[in-house]
Amino acid sequence: MTVGTERPQGYKFGWLVAAGGLSNLGNPALVEGWGLLLGTGGVALAALVTTWSVVMGVAAAAVRPWSWYVVLVGHALGLAWIALYVTLVVPAWSDAAVALVVAPVYSVLSFAYFYKRRALFGAAWRWRLLERCCPAAVGPEMRSPDVRPGFTGLSLRHRILFVVITALLILIGRA
Repeated sequence: MTVGTERPQGYKFGWLVAAGGLSNLGNPALVEGWGLLLGTGGVALAALVTTWSVVMGVAAAAVRPWSWYVVLVGHALGLAWIALYVTLVVPAWSDAAVALVVAPVYSVLSFAYFYKRRALFGAAWRWRLLERCCPAAVGPEMRSPDVRPGFTGLSLRHRILFVVITALLILIGRA
């Protein structure tokens, strides 16, 4: 792909992942809920989930080569978190069934979304077998040199909007 011949890739879902991940920062409901269900182990598990979520949010907002790897591995770890959730926390099997359907679908779609944006992140690694089996997973090979991706590439108005939305999500989580 030559620069400027195709419409640039969007990143709206990436910003949702970033805001959603960062919104768990200091979410007392997560820690209290898991602590009540599982005691000390639940608090530790909630701390791990919170840390994982915030790391995913930072990585999605950074849009750098290192963060692409973090986001890809993070979505794979999401499957491990859902397995722990279903095993240790889920109150009813109907909830477990929903979680076991929704989580893998979300993880696969998220992985595909971020994998396709490899060039946007400036990452070099490729999964050739995936690209041969599913050519739709391959995104543009170049990014526009005029566009600076990530939070620092946003206009001041968009940075403020992102911070306000993330702060509102944090406040909603505390309510």
